[in-house]
Amino acid sequence: MIAALILIVSIAALAQFFLSYVRALLLAGAQQAISSVVLEACSLEGVDVTSADFHRLMLRAQLYSNRQSEGSAMLAVRVYFSMVGLLRLTFGPLIPAVCSWSNQEQAACARFALAALNRRVLLHSDAAN
Repeated sequence: MIAALILIVSIAALAQFFLSYVRALLLAGAQQAISSVVLEACSLEGVDVTSADFHRLMLRAQLYSNRQSEGSAMLAVRVYFSMVGLLRLTFGPLIPAVCSWSNQEQAACARFALAALNRRVLLHSDAAN
């Protein structure tokens, strides 16, 4: 019984840490300036991206040099994006506010992917020079 309680508390603490970590990553990505070269390469008019752009931007970010320190952040955001999508599928038909919240969160994930792509393009161009 005590082992089960310890397991539940540990999982709750891990989930809380994961959510805090991902929210910090998303906020950092939202504050990063995006170069016009990246916007033009992605055929974007501005930095406003939607959840539909997430997978395309993540794939483009993976084309550039893969730094191990950034790989865990991208994996965490990808897992968060999937979890939010699962919440929308599960609770969206019952609670309409979940749909709008999930669209905002997934758009923030897409913005993080755009920022990651921007960082990688800039590092790649600096390494080429």
